[in-house]
Amino acid sequence: MVIEFCPKLNSFSSGSVSSSAHAKMALFNDKVTFPRLENLGLEGCESLKYIFQPSIARILVSLQELIINDCLKIVAVVGGEEQIEDGQGRESTVKTLLPHLSTLELRCLPELRRFCDFRYPLELPLLSQMVIEVCPRLNSIFSSGSVSSSAHAQMVLFNDKVTFPRLENLEIEGCESLKYTFQPSMARVLVYLQKLIINACSKMEAVVGGEEEIEDGQGRKSTDKTLFPHLSKLELRRLPELRRFCHFRYPVELPLLSQMKIEDCPRMNSFSLGSVSTPNLFARFVSYDFVGDDTTVTGEE
Repeated sequence: MVIEFCPKLNSFSSGSVSSSAHAKMALFNDKVTFPRLENLGLEGCESLKYIFQPSIARILVSLQELIINDCLKIVAVVGGEEQIEDGQGRESTVKTLLPHLSTLELRCLPELRRFCDFRYPLELPLLSQMVIEVCPRLNSIFSSGSVSSSAHAQMVLFNDKVTFPRLENLEIEGCESLKYTFQPSMARVLVYLQKLIINACSKMEAVVGGEEEIEDGQGRKSTDKTLFPHLSKLELRRLPELRRFCHFRYPVELPLLSQMKIEDCPRMNSFSLGSVSTPNLFARFVSYDFVGDDTTVTGEE
């Protein structure tokens, strides 16, 4: 399904079984079902506030690709409903939405605050490709609040309420409200992430931060120093407030990182507050430009 340049479209079906006023602002509400929908593209739909109610996102079991571009009023992709219920009037504990979604692209959405406008945890189990571009008000994948009580955790795009176990490629550009991208605990479990590109995020101070320490699940500080165990390519560009990649003091290991490019990050003075190990990063694959002069370091493997 492709819907382009329909500026007055605000719902696929008039009305909603739900009495919620928010539900009536979702494109797909509880009166519509597409059990075999695989690809959805939306562009230039200027009246939309939400795309799916959570109950609809949960049953779109075949959706694989979701692309949303230039929809000026969208606040959240999934929202317009306070909670998901289990059919017996109780709040559902099911956290999996869009269970087969593999590609997500969000571009030129000036009012987008978050992907999901609710507070319970979420898993997108097969998501492998994510692109977020020119979403200047986006500051979290979720509604305000986090499982963590840390105030810093609420300034992180991906906090402890989200799981992308199969994410391989992530590109972020023009997201001017972000301060951090990942909490350390999130970076440790993204075991498939191979490519990370961040560009033109004017307030970002660190890629990994917003949490004082990683815990092992039993309240003890974790000794696991490996972040992004399969990350091979890292690019950081035009980040004027970036101080460092990791904003914490314990050792960090990026075991498979082999290509790194850092450009126009004038305030960056260290990669991490702690020691860093990049055993696969050879000098000839490192390019950096902190103050405007392109400098490439070369060396032998």
